[in-house]
Amino acid sequence: MAEYTGNENVTLHPNCSWLPFDKNSWVTKLNDGTLMTLNSIRSEDKDGNEIWTPCITTSSDGGYTWTEPAEVPLAPTTSPHWLAETAIIMQAKSGVIVMLYEDMANMVFEWNSETKRASDNTRLNVWACRSTDGGKTWDGFVQLVDGWCGALIDIKQLSNGRIVATVMDMIYSQGRHISFTCVSDDDGLTWQRGNHLDMGGRGHHDGAMEPTFVELKSGKLQMLIRTNLDVFWNAYSDDGKYWRTMERGNIDASSSPGHLLRLSSGRIALVWNRLCPEGQTEPERSEAGNDFAENATSWHRNELSIAFSSDECKTWTTPVVVARNTAGQISYPYMLEYKPGDLWVITRAPVGGAINFRLDESKF
Repeated sequence: MAEYTGNENVTLHPNCSWLPFDKNSWVTKLNDGTLMTLNSIRSEDKDGNEIWTPCITTSSDGGYTWTEPAEVPLAPTTSPHWLAETAIIMQAKSGVIVMLYEDMANMVFEWNSETKRASDNTRLNVWACRSTDGGKTWDGFVQLVDGWCGALIDIKQLSNGRIVATVMDMIYSQGRHISFTCVSDDDGLTWQRGNHLDMGGRGHHDGAMEPTFVELKSGKLQMLIRTNLDVFWNAYSDDGKYWRTMERGNIDASSSPGHLLRLSSGRIALVWNRLCPEGQTEPERSEAGNDFAENATSWHRNELSIAFSSDECKTWTTPVVVARNTAGQISYPYMLEYKPGDLWVITRAPVGGAINFRLDESKF
């Protein structure tokens, strides 16, 4: 494919440059340096209906060229509307590749604006599976969520080998989301579900949502939770499964998820959508009590900012806007350190409009 030359509506920071590919799904670096991503390939059946097929593609040259898509039979999903952009993938130290994905085949969303709650039929389930042959075949399918989950944001392996993934569910009677983690101590073969993190709220985009996390040098884990309260909330865990402490954080944020990553330098990076556009002190808010959220909320998603911490998330460098989209949102970011100091930012929104760029950590 031709090298990707960027999105005409997006302005990058001078110390950023475009990545050479136009994928807006999760990209992971395997243990041998190969890049892997899951894409949904569109085709049509004999009647002209859309068919979306999940396919694995890989690159061995830093994303400049990719293999031909290889179909992945992800049971039980057989949907013509399956979207690979919802999947998150990682390779364990053992070599096993673990993937979480959402079952779009059976997705149902029904929201009652009068009662401010979803119907009991509302479903977007989460499944996990694994591959022991480099992504050629997948098995070990385990259902992690039988309910409604927003976007899948984070999966990491801890220093002790435990795999931790952040997921969500819905309290149907209360009309809001809760967050929790699922953990595996056998490379994705079996999973345990942690405790619920509930922050209150009412709305189909309210509650404790779409968290990211990082392992601290102490062995504890810190989580940043998307909220409608102008900041990320922090949660802390000793084991990745149970989160015993939750508190209001001091990082301003719109109602959008961020992504945390420990870098080779030892610093921790955070990329996210801040509360206000650069230069503004007051956000534009939706009205309170609408179907989305109980509180008046900032939905600013036109800029991505980055900050770094050298003291285990206690303090952060001054946020820097690294990308700005004049035509819409640039959000749901994921970071990958391709080589030490070579930090990649891949966004999954807007769907179908790739915004992927890189930066040199030493320049920030």
